[in-house]
Amino acid sequence: MNENQGGLPDILEQEVNTLEGLYSLLLKEMVALKERNSDSINQLSKEKNSMLNKLDQLDKERQLCVTENSIQDTNLTFTNDIDALSKKIEVCLNKCKKQNSINGGIIEMSQLFNEKMLDIICGNSDKETTYGATGKNSTTNNQHSLGRV
Repeated sequence: MNENQGGLPDILEQEVNTLEGLYSLLLKEMVALKERNSDSINQLSKEKNSMLNKLDQLDKERQLCVTENSIQDTNLTFTNDIDALSKKIEVCLNKCKKQNSINGGIIEMSQLFNEKMLDIICGNSDKETTYGATGKNSTTNNQHSLGRV
């Protein structure tokens, strides 16, 4: 392996570590969402944005490293290391995507719950729900509200 190629495995290793950290944050976020802990959710959101920015920067560094150094080493150890790190990145990325999807589902359920509670509080419990072209539900209220004249 030549001296220019030493940077690529380091960058990939940093990506793996950052993705593992992101996954850990997503697990903490899930707990905070379930507990409806808004302070924790806000803090975790800031940390997630920081990690995503770091991943973006590492991606740029990796692309630059590959482009500038035109890596064409046939060294089997180097190639195996890169392949192993790439697979780790793929596994970590898939875990993050899955957990993020789970967290999104929790958020969606919370929003629906909040809408239902607000409807009950406002006396709009007999709304008809329909779904539009975007898949979002819309409601129509056939009752007269005290707030409307």
